[in-house]
Parts: sequence; C-alpha cells; structure tokens
Amino acid sequence: RFLEYHDALIAACRSRNLVDFCRSLNRRLLGYRNLTGIVKSDERAWAARIRNAVLERDTARAVEHLASYHRFVVDRLFASGLLRAARDDCADSARRA
Repeated sequence: RFLEYHDALIAACRSRNLVDFCRSLNRRLLGYRNLTGIVKSDERAWAARIRNAVLERDTARAVEHLASYHRFVVDRLFASGLLRAARDDCADSARRA
C-alpha cells in the first residue's frame, strides 16, 4: 500500500522522468522505513497530513508534509545505528585507498 499511496500522489505529473525518479526514491524510502521499524500509527498520522493537504489542493503544505516524512524516516534510520557500520566500512576503505 505504501508504494501505491505514493504513486497516487504523483499520478498527475506529466514528466515520465520525474515520476520514475520519485518511484525510485519511494522504493528506497520503503526499504529504509522497514529497517527502522516505524509503527503503523506513525505512518497513518503522516499519511493523513499529506492526504488532507492534497485534498485541500494545498500543494505547498503537501510537499512540506511529504518532505518532513522523508526526514523523519531518514532521522530514524540514522538514530537506529544501522548505517554506522556501513559508514565505518566506507571510512576504513577510504583510509586504505
């Protein structure tokens, strides 16, 4: 449902490149969201904010809520420590290069 919801948000876009780019980002965001264990109630709250702004045709507010949701997921991902090992591996590789 996550991907279908986000596809619906961009369905009216006439730029195939932009739609494809957004879909790619949304697939990645879904994976990150799943790693962080974000609970359904948090998801529903974000979705409601975005949906209400869209239904009110308030594009600026919808975009702000969507961007805030993306930041929320990324912040949770960093806070989880899941990226620490990947970051440390990259730093070690860079030092050896």
